[in-house]
Amino acid sequence: MEERKHRDIGALLRGGFAQVDHWYMEDEAFFHREVGEDIPLAPRDLWESEEWREFPEDLSFPGFDRVCFVDGKARIHVRILYRTSVLLLAEVAASWVQWERGKGLSFGFSPSSPPSFARVLGAGEELALRAVVEHPEIDLGMGMVFRLEETRRGARIFADAEVARQAILNVMQRLEREEVRRLLDRRIPVVKDGTIHLIDPPTFIPGVGPCGLVKGVEELRLPREWLESLLRLPRGRRTPAVVGFLRQDRTDVLRVFSYVRLVEDPAFPWKGLVRLEVVVPGEQFPVLRSDITRLFDGLAQVLPELTGDYPWRRLPENLFPIIALEERLRQHFAPSGFVQELVQQVLWEKNPSSVWERLEE
Repeated sequence: MEERKHRDIGALLRGGFAQVDHWYMEDEAFFHREVGEDIPLAPRDLWESEEWREFPEDLSFPGFDRVCFVDGKARIHVRILYRTSVLLLAEVAASWVQWERGKGLSFGFSPSSPPSFARVLGAGEELALRAVVEHPEIDLGMGMVFRLEETRRGARIFADAEVARQAILNVMQRLEREEVRRLLDRRIPVVKDGTIHLIDPPTFIPGVGPCGLVKGVEELRLPREWLESLLRLPRGRRTPAVVGFLRQDRTDVLRVFSYVRLVEDPAFPWKGLVRLEVVVPGEQFPVLRSDITRLFDGLAQVLPELTGDYPWRRLPENLFPIIALEERLRQHFAPSGFVQELVQQVLWEKNPSSVWERLEE
């Protein structure tokens, strides 16, 4: 006889001794490590496309007057302990901001046209929650429905909380990819905060990109003999491009990247180093090579104008337009205390409207 399914995940949790983790406090900055099958680049997969140690006196292409930046933001509201596992409830938003010289910033969303948004219940696939519920979601009332997102436990993900975080990150990356895709016909450079992920089909448009902006570059994945030249890179200059396979099993897709110096401080040789990267179909690389060079040259000149050298909001690697975008996206999230109260009511099967009554007292 087939086991009767629970109506939704809320009903499942009520019968599984679930509780809100009363010791848990999540930093809304949502620090995460990007984990994905398409990221690793081993040194043996790389080859120089130019002479590494010769930096041009002048870049071949002037800086851009307009650039679009894409980023996502997530806030984890609640950590739920379910039997011996961890579930995370989060809200995720993604959108873009355009910087234009002499005019400042314009955002890709407004109160009447909100950013891409999702409410997510992150969990590991091994819980097999979809098999035991009719609706893979938890409804907190007030129109707040968090839909299940599962991910498998990979070789580099061990703890339950890390698995659930990765599920949330997967949703954020999907939203970012959709935002990038919508911007490709604007014919201005598109820079996505973080590593550039594969768009299906792999896409590179001259003068547009998209281009990834990677801020944590200590793991260079480059030969050690190149390190000294990299750390001596002047402000507003970039390294020659390097090409590697996107994955060792996908030789038809290439990741092309170049390191750029945003600020220069001899006492901090790693400060201000970021990586620009694009993804191109392998057979198109010979044709697109000069266009990739132009994109990297233009961004290398304009990005140093959009940051500052002082300790605020992860400067100088974080850029002012991206900081502004993150602040605007954060305004679309609910207060975590309110969400926690709603979850508590669901776990005890009480009327969620009582939360509103308590807030009004």
